[in-house]
Amino acid sequence: GWMLLQQITAKNYSLDDLPRHLFVALLLQDKNIALLAEKFDIFFIYGFVSHPVTANSVEEIVFTKLASGTFIPVSLSESKQQFVVCYIADGEDNTRGYFELNVDVANYYGMSTQVDYRIYLGEDARVEKVVTPVLGGGTTIGENDNSGIEIPSGTEFEGVDVSSPVNVVVKKLESSTVSAAKKLSPKMFSSKVPSTEYPGELLSSIYDVEVRLISGPLATLAKNNKVKLTIQISTTTVSPTETQLVKLAHYNDTTGKWEIENIPVEVDFENAVVRAEVAHLSKFAVFKVTVSTLQPYSGEFKTFVYPNPVKDTDKFNIRYCLPGSGKVKVEIKIYNIAGELVRSLETQEVDAGYIYDVKDIEVKNDKGENLASGVYFYYIKAGDYKKLVKFAIIR
Repeated sequence: GWMLLQQITAKNYSLDDLPRHLFVALLLQDKNIALLAEKFDIFFIYGFVSHPVTANSVEEIVFTKLASGTFIPVSLSESKQQFVVCYIADGEDNTRGYFELNVDVANYYGMSTQVDYRIYLGEDARVEKVVTPVLGGGTTIGENDNSGIEIPSGTEFEGVDVSSPVNVVVKKLESSTVSAAKKLSPKMFSSKVPSTEYPGELLSSIYDVEVRLISGPLATLAKNNKVKLTIQISTTTVSPTETQLVKLAHYNDTTGKWEIENIPVEVDFENAVVRAEVAHLSKFAVFKVTVSTLQPYSGEFKTFVYPNPVKDTDKFNIRYCLPGSGKVKVEIKIYNIAGELVRSLETQEVDAGYIYDVKDIEVKNDKGENLASGVYFYYIKAGDYKKLVKFAIIR
């Protein structure tokens, strides 16, 4: 196959014209392919700039910085706002677990910028975009994957001015990558690979969503702020009649466990995506939960706090057993002994007929301040069901 391919002229071909494996072969025809391993991974890096660059070729704007593999400049678009390069990792790349590229661009307005990008060999895809919170914006993985994040205009991050730009990052790990991660070096991943002890059947890849300051450190969503999350799912093993079993979960790096998000999710079967608004950033995935994860219930409405008293812990849980059928709106508010509202938990819409746990509620008020020792009440309203429950906090 290589001998035949080496006789083909690669001029004027693009990814839209040829199957990707053939396109790669054409790109490699002037390389010393004898130096390549029998099997190798090739990385496609797509770049987008807001204004046309002054360069006339991709070789003038993208360079290897820390890399020992094969770098292949592909194209700079006619608009001079998009470029494509390819890279085949080799040698010390495999030892360090990543390679680095430098992008150095200038536009016709006299503005220039230089950015280094580190690409980890274990990640299946990665997308980065600079967004100014006051204006809002977002990004998606692309390549037939609509997963991504949307930051509404005016979103606040702790310690960050809304007019200061931030770097939005979404990293993708396919289930096969996570399963094989134990055989790979941890250096090949930019963060801890999540456990495969899933809370149900995995319906999606795993997406690590981050927002970073331009200087590098992670940014945290300010209280009462949310971002919009979209995750592509497989609908092969779930039907529109089973939407109540489709749950969004995040991975808790501290406990090493997946935790179901107790928030409403929209399941769009036509586009095969799940949408939700989340109040924190994490590694997310979508699951079809099993019966043992979401237990059916047909008895009387019940609810309680555990542990009670809340002692020697910074978190507690509320369980409610909700009979009936259909969608039910659930609200939970916490009051002190004087009847003052101290905490409003997220309002959510759930399917009646199941037992739910609102887990890991921090022992804090809405301002983020620790709740003092004493007697408290929580009021829960679930459709037509209402109940006031007393519990204690002991510091």
